[in-house]
Amino acid sequence: MSFTFVARHHVRELRKYYRLYEIDELAFHCRDVFSKPVCLIHPYFFVVQRHPQQFFNNLHKFKAIIGIDVADTDQLGRVAVQLANMATAFITHSTFAREVYVKSGVKIPVYVVPHGLDRKFFDAPKLPTDPYLRKLLDFKQKRNAIYVLFFLWHSGERKGADLVYKVLSEIQKTWSNVYLVCKCGSLAGHDVRLLQSLRGFVFSRWLDDHNLVALYDMCEIYTLLSRGGGFELNGLEALARGLVVLAGSKGSWVDYLPDFCLIKKVHRVRFWSDTDPINSIHCGCGYEVDINEAVDKLHDVLNNLDDYRARVREYFEKVKLNFTWESVGMKLKEVVDKYL
Repeated sequence: MSFTFVARHHVRELRKYYRLYEIDELAFHCRDVFSKPVCLIHPYFFVVQRHPQQFFNNLHKFKAIIGIDVADTDQLGRVAVQLANMATAFITHSTFAREVYVKSGVKIPVYVVPHGLDRKFFDAPKLPTDPYLRKLLDFKQKRNAIYVLFFLWHSGERKGADLVYKVLSEIQKTWSNVYLVCKCGSLAGHDVRLLQSLRGFVFSRWLDDHNLVALYDMCEIYTLLSRGGGFELNGLEALARGLVVLAGSKGSWVDYLPDFCLIKKVHRVRFWSDTDPINSIHCGCGYEVDINEAVDKLHDVLNNLDDYRARVREYFEKVKLNFTWESVGMKLKEVVDKYL
């Protein structure tokens, strides 16, 4: 899962500076602790809420507890706030998420440390070796197609799968050479069937690093129409490969996307109906793009695609050093050093 991928990079970077031990999430609460360590818990809520009383009883054994987690909506539940305030400090991945923590009542220091990019995302363009992707590239070249990419690993409602469908169904009425390319977690469910009704390709398969970059490289536009989320790493990856990333003007991605990629008009909506403000971790609302404005924006991008892509490349050159994992590791170190 995404927490795992990010945590692996955190571990690698922190080991450059400290003696670091990894503790399995299921073993954490039954470990006895004697050396007063600084402890980083990632993801914090998933681990701590399993045995909150036991966690509370053991707090005195740690020099400091640094929680790492996200904010998928614009509010944390009351129990989540209480759990967060047990820690010494907190790390989250965007300014939007930090504001959610503070607004919800988290009193401890909350720091912003973004996700990073693997070195492969700074390499030269790549051609796919995966057979399915080679067919996509061949089709694109023969039809002079424009590929609009969308990742749907999970959580179609939060990821805005229905919004992608609504926007592209309008766009494809005018642009006969625009195709959706959707990589999903599994070929099942309402959201997948909805996207399969568009002109394009919906597939589920694991891609190695080379072919993941090659997939980005054969596409022109990325639709980041999530209603919520803690960072949305696919948006940053797409930006790094020169795609025009379209997203709403409120959310975690605003930290790394240029203003000219943002769809200004958004609507505050509740997209998880089964949450409550006491027991749920993420119990607030998200922000969905206005469909008409999103359609107009995508028309403008398609009409001026070369210009938009040139502006994206120029913009990313200015900010890319902020998003190397080495840079992220330094930011983590700055936080940890405060509590040693």
